[in-house]
Parts: sequence; C-alpha cells; structure tokens
Amino acid sequence: MKTLCKSWLFIGLLMAFCLAACSDDDDNAVTPIFPEKQNLICNSNDTREFTFTANTNWSLASSAIWCKFKTDDELGEFVLSGTAGTQTVTLVITNDNMQVGDVSVAKLELTMGGQTIVIGEVTRSKVDYELKIYDKEGNDITKDGVLKVGYQEYVLFDVEANFRFAATNLPGWVELDGGSLVGPVNKKVQGGLRIIENGIREKYPVLASDENVITFSDEEGRAFHSIKLVYEGMTPGVMELKRPSSNMYDWVVSLDGKSFTQGSGGVAGTGSSTTSFKNRLPFTVKTLEDKYHVVFVTKGASNNNLYFEGVDDDEWMDEKWMSCEDEKKDGNISLIVKPFTPISGYAEERVGYVLVFSDAEFNRIGRDNLESTIINGDELVYQYEQTNLVLQFTQKEIKKDEAIQYFSAVDGTDYVTPIECTPYTESNAEHFKTEYGVKGISEIKQPGVSTYVTVSFEIWDAKCYFLDNEEAAPDGIIDPAGTTMSIDSKKTNGKDIFVIVKGETEDDKAMLIVRTSNASGGEVGGEETAIFKITSSNGMGSDFVCTPYSGSLGGAQYFQNTYGATELFEMENPNAGINIALTSSDVVSYKAYTVTDTSEEELTSDDITIGEDYFSGKKVLNVWLGSGSSLPISSKPILLVITGEDGSKQILFIINK
Repeated sequence: MKTLCKSWLFIGLLMAFCLAACSDDDDNAVTPIFPEKQNLICNSNDTREFTFTANTNWSLASSAIWCKFKTDDELGEFVLSGTAGTQTVTLVITNDNMQVGDVSVAKLELTMGGQTIVIGEVTRSKVDYELKIYDKEGNDITKDGVLKVGYQEYVLFDVEANFRFAATNLPGWVELDGGSLVGPVNKKVQGGLRIIENGIREKYPVLASDENVITFSDEEGRAFHSIKLVYEGMTPGVMELKRPSSNMYDWVVSLDGKSFTQGSGGVAGTGSSTTSFKNRLPFTVKTLEDKYHVVFVTKGASNNNLYFEGVDDDEWMDEKWMSCEDEKKDGNISLIVKPFTPISGYAEERVGYVLVFSDAEFNRIGRDNLESTIINGDELVYQYEQTNLVLQFTQKEIKKDEAIQYFSAVDGTDYVTPIECTPYTESNAEHFKTEYGVKGISEIKQPGVSTYVTVSFEIWDAKCYFLDNEEAAPDGIIDPAGTTMSIDSKKTNGKDIFVIVKGETEDDKAMLIVRTSNASGGEVGGEETAIFKITSSNGMGSDFVCTPYSGSLGGAQYFQNTYGATELFEMENPNAGINIALTSSDVVSYKAYTVTDTSEEELTSDDITIGEDYFSGKKVLNVWLGSGSSLPISSKPILLVITGEDGSKQILFIINK
C-alpha cells in the first residue's frame, strides 16, 4: 500500500512538472506574422528570387513539381526551413508536367507556429506561345536582355509574337509611347519607353530588377513574357536650372548679407522691390544624380573686369565671401553672402556672379580652364551667361523701408512652373503683423491645386488659419518640411487661408496668405463623386476621361425616364479596348444601343462583354473599339445602359467626335 501511494505521488509530481513546462512554452510562444502574398509570372527554365520575412521558425513548401527551391544539391528541394529573419530563396522553374495551351500555377505555402498561409503564387506561361523582343539596334534580347527607359525621349524597341498580345504590368514610373501596345500575330510592332518625370525620380538611374518589368501577354491571360527595365538617368550634361526669378540681373544683397532683393522694374534696391528673401537665396538645379558644381565669379574693385572666385567644393571656399549650401544634396541650393564693410573711396559695394554646371560639362571644360572659358574681359561668355548663370548681384546698402519677401512658390504638380508671390500691402497688414508678431507678409493670389513653397529660413513651426475668420484650419492642408512647404488647395473647401511660419530666431517669423479660392488646375472645394472608372483593357496608360452628358443627342430627362438611369455621362471614342467599371459596385448586366436623330436601336456584339478586370478583380464591362471592332462607332454614337450589383443604372454615351 505504501508502495502504491508512493507511485501515485511520483506520477502526480511528474504531471505537475509537465504542465508547468507546457505553460512556460506557451508563455514564450511567438505569434506568427505572415507577409503579404506575392505574384510572380515566369516561363519554363526561368530562375527567380523570392524574398519574405518570418518572425519565427518557418518552413516553405512548393505545391508543384515544376517549381522547386535551388540548393547546393542539383536536384533542388520542394521544402525549405529556417529561423526568423528576412529570407531570399531562388525558385527554379522547370518544364515538368507542361500541357500545351495550359497555364500552371504553383503555390508557395509558409508554415509558422502551426499555421500555414499561401504567401506566393507562381504562374508559368503556356508552352506553345513564342514572343521575341528586340532592342533599338535590332538585337534579340528576349532571354537575358533588358529594355531601356528613356529620359524625355522614348527608347524604341520591337516585339513580335505568334499570338495576339498586349503590353501590361508596366511600373508606375514608366510611360509607354501611345499609352498602349497591341501586336497582331506574326507581325513586328514598335514601342517606346520613357520615364514619367516628377522633378525627382528622373535624376537617378534605376537598375534592372524583378520589380521593374514590362509584361507581354495574350488576350486570354494564358501566356506571359516579362522583361526587366533599366533607366540610366538624365542625359549626362543635361541640366535644368530654376532661378529665383526670370531676371538673372539686378539683385541687391544687404551689407549684413541677410536680405536679397530684386526690383519689379528691373532695378533692385530703389524702393520698388517686389521679390525679396531673407538670410539666403534659394535656387534649384536638376541634373544626373545631383552631380553639379557651383562656380563663383566676382567683379574687380578697381576695374570692371571679371575674375574667377572659386568652386563650391574648394577646400578654402569657406574663407570666401560667397558660398552655397545643399543640405540634403538634392539640388535645392541656397546662396549665402557674408557681411561686407564698405571702404570709403575704394569699395563701397561688391558684385558677384553665381553659375552652375553639370558634372559632365564641368569636367569637359576642366577646373583649370574655367576662367579662360567662361569669362571674356568684363563680361561672361554669352553661351554660359544664358545657360549657366543663376544670378548677378550687388552687395550694398538697402533702403530700410523695403519689404522683405520670405517666400517663393512653384506649381506642386511639376515643381517647375513659377507661381507669383508678392508682398501683402492691404490695409489690414498692420493688424496681422501686430496680432501674430510676423516680420513680413506675402500673398499668393493665384495658387495651383497643389503649391510648393520655399521659405527663406528653416521651418520650426507652421500653423494654418482661414482668412475670413482667423480660425484654425484642419490638419492636412499644409505639409512643412525643412525649408519647404506643400499646400493642398483641395482641402480648404474653397476658402482662402493664411499660414504663420516660424524659424529658429524671432526674426524668422512670416505670414503667407494663399487665395485658394482662386486655385487653378482642378476642382477646389469638394470633388464630384465619380460614377465610372474607365481604363484600357490591357492595363496600360492613364484612365480615360468621361464627362457629364452634354445633351448633344437629346434631352437628358428623356434618357433617364426611358432607361431608368440615375446619371448620364459621355466619352470620346478611345479607338481601343476599354474596361468600364462602376465605382460603387460590380457590373452585373448591360444593354447597348446605337443612337440616331429619331430613335435608339438595340445592339448585340461579341465586342461587348462582362468580365473580370485582371488588375482589380472587379466585374467590368469590356468594350473593344480598336481595329476590327464590329461596333458602328464611326457612324453612330453608342448608348450603354449599365446596371450595377447594387441595382443602380447609369448611362454612358460613346461618341465619335
């Protein structure tokens, strides 16, 4: 009996220990976080890298015999495992189990913490489709080549296939010549690629990668071929210069170097100033990889001859009276001028010139040849004056009553088009100065929908108010960063605003009034809800534009009553395949009609179908209006009554204008 009791005691202690151990393991368990699913398109005999992040021990399995993981063993593996971290595995795509005319899909399943999730799908193209790609020199680059993307001009290429194909899956930073590329069977077609400029991206090269590809696919989505894209950057030697104003001359800098002013009449410093900056003068240069050189030239104190003063990267440049700063090394440059004490009877003012050269042009001239190349006695050589001169200025005494301009502005959509910014001189200017303690007030009377503002000092704080009642405006209208600030006119509900900007010192405090009610370039004060989203059926190019029905084919009320439609829109014949989506729901049915002066006749055609959009997954109405279309769009407008899953009916007229 004692032995039995002891045995039960031992078993009890053992169970308690096991339970405690399990409890400890549960407490230390890591909740798995699965990465988002990736989709890859490839051909047989391809290899692709697949990268994912796991936060705990993992195993990754392929569901298809033709998709395996590359290992030291030539045979490869179908399951890999490892510990937490970012992993990159190489997929080997074979031709195993290929069936003519079929697309194959392999799933990559990640297991962590007892859970299994599909984190990748690999689509293998059809076996019997053949496509060739040629660069602009005619070289076949289908297998291992890349397509080049041009800067400002399209880089041409040719494609030929034994099936009808369309270009799809183009990165958002690349533009395809003509907006789309569709090829007939066994006929070579030409395309072109160039970068979509945004003021920044075009400056930097883009290397070939699996993320930047263009894909050519058949109409049914059953065969694919992707080729990598590469962008070499801006053309070496090309430079775009945004000066502080269109007039390069007649700038005046105060003796203390804190005020930069240019007169409206072309003679700065005479009391008619309209453009001024404080502490430093901003300008922008755009060139390949932000590689540029700022060159300084000065006028002799005892004669009018010009002399080479130095280059911004000279070690001894800090000792000179002119210098430049580019804190972010992104081409946004500030000119700084040191204080100057006039010498009576000898030098009561001094004159400086600031020029900028791209790295390629600077190296072509040579540092040692700069003075003899760009200076001709008492003037700059005309070629360099016109293309490289930022400004010429005189440092001298400025009259005390001149208004200081703390702000300059350009359109926020292209970062190039100037927007006028002037001193504010209305009767309530003194009220604002007293109420908010600002040193100066400027005004933008005609802003853009997006306005990009440069401030003459670093922004430490910025607050936005409505002009009519001086109440705080909602967040999101302004976005200050460093010495710049973006203003979104669409978020002001059509009301004018002002912004109080503060810098490091008490002198760095200014006010900017923006008449956003006058904003140009788009609707301000609320946007009309879109009914349709119309895109190219091959996924390329920008969305097509449709506008409210103009009444050109008859009264709107007649069409609404006859077909039970809520809204009426019209669009111009796109001469291409389009996908028409309802923004509110999927498309479930439609009716098509041709429109004459007296009636509408119902139309049936294989060129109008309901299908699933390849990119969004929504049910859309696909209309083919390109070559070979059976729709009589050239002679008669087409009326489409489109019904959504939510029961709504909308009308879209397609008109051959």
